[in-house]
Formats: sequence, C-alpha cells, structure tokens
Amino acid sequence: MSSEEPRRRTFPVPEPLDLARTVAALAHGTGDPTIHIDANGLRRATRTSEGAATVCLQRDGARIHAAAWG
Repeated sequence: MSSEEPRRRTFPVPEPLDLARTVAALAHGTGDPTIHIDANGLRRATRTSEGAATVCLQRDGARIHAAAWG
C-alpha cells in the first residue's frame, strides 16, 4: 500500500443534496466491494490505466470534502 498523502479538495454544493443517493448508481448491486456508503460518506475504489485509485467523499453542510489516492 502506498504511503502517499491524499489529494484533497472541497466543493460547494446546493442544498439539499443526498450524497449517498446521488452516487448509489455507481454501485453494481448491493454487494459491490468497490463502493461503501454509510453515514460518514462514501469510499470508492477503481482501476485506471495508471493503477488503482480510491476516493473518499464526505458531506459537511453545503460542502463536499474529497480525498483521493492512487
């Protein structure tokens, strides 16, 4: 596993926005191991042409905080 620090970014979002419902369509069924959605936000793993990547999104009022690795 890489010890690199994640890239972080914050995005303003309109109210109301249901983050879990918005990204649920990315899951391939309820047992999809590449995405995890809970009360704290979501984590998604994927493969790119340059290797594995992970993103974590968390809602904070009118903002989405994103952290990405890979």
